[in-house]
Amino acid sequence: MISTSSFIQRLLLLTAVLACSVMLPSCIVAAVGTGVGAVAYGGAKQREAYATYRTGMERLNFDRERAGMYPTPILSYDEWIKGNR
Repeated sequence: MISTSSFIQRLLLLTAVLACSVMLPSCIVAAVGTGVGAVAYGGAKQREAYATYRTGMERLNFDRERAGMYPTPILSYDEWIKGNR
């Protein structure tokens, strides 16, 4: 028979994994979409799009750390620009 505390731990772990698996794809799509759309607008819009990307990734990493997962690396502005050309 499974103990109550073990059951609760497994349930919390499953909930955290499911929450992260639901949030992660949408954050990645938003980050990539923001970067791709920024190429059409020029420097100021690119910097604004990078700020949005960075904020989204920081939020994602905060959620991942709360769930006991490793954070996802955040690209520097130069790396981000190279990946969006």
